Amino acid sequence: MMCALKLRKIHPNKPIVVFDKSAQVGGMYGSVNYKEGHIFDHGMHVIYESCNAEIDDLYREIMPIG
Repeated sequence: MMCALKLRKIHPNKPIVVFDKSAQVGGMYGSVNYKEGHIFDHGMHVIYESCNAEIDDLYREIMPIG
């Protein structure tokens, strides 16, 4: 998503297509629903600053606080 957002900023009039091998979006931010009604969240949940202002700004744009 960050790559697509960056490409959109560089080339605002070009079509950007993102392919995902999964049937649903989410990747590392997905959850697994078990038959017993339990939900397990997997993947990264905390994002620290990267010490790169450009990357940090993209993070904040994709995943706003709140």
